[in-house]
Amino acid sequence: METYKDLIDFLQTSSDKGTMKFHTARTRKTAIRRVFEDSPYERTSIHELDIPAVMQDFQERLEEDISADTVNTYKSRITQTYKDYIRYVKLGEQQTKSALTSAKTEEQPVQIANTIELPCPIRGGSLIVKVSNLPTDLTEEELDAIIAKIRPYSIKAKT
Repeated sequence: METYKDLIDFLQTSSDKGTMKFHTARTRKTAIRRVFEDSPYERTSIHELDIPAVMQDFQERLEEDISADTVNTYKSRITQTYKDYIRYVKLGEQQTKSALTSAKTEEQPVQIANTIELPCPIRGGSLIVKVSNLPTDLTEEELDAIIAKIRPYSIKAKT
């Protein structure tokens, strides 16, 4: 059974191999240890965790107040580490230095495809909408999903 300790081992290995910055690995390990050590979830499989419940328990166990920002940061670090663990350890994807090098990676998903920023002039060119992180190999299904997200903002959709 894989527990939070396997996430810590993954982070240490990533740091040792140089595929993750030392500081990023350290801050993630600190968050994971602080949340899981001496908790009811210490021996729970990482695949069965309910992260919101874990974070709620963490807040309740603390004797001092903790800011919502800190809790959200810890939650983000735990979640991203779990995603990286699955991606690189379980699915066997190649872990590259650029994929796990910065704290920004914790907040944003790792880009799998090549992407572009696409300027889209509208209203006769008086307004330029920029679509960022658009995969260069966009599928029809992905295009439909993007259109479905944008459609509610059209005047026709609101009437």
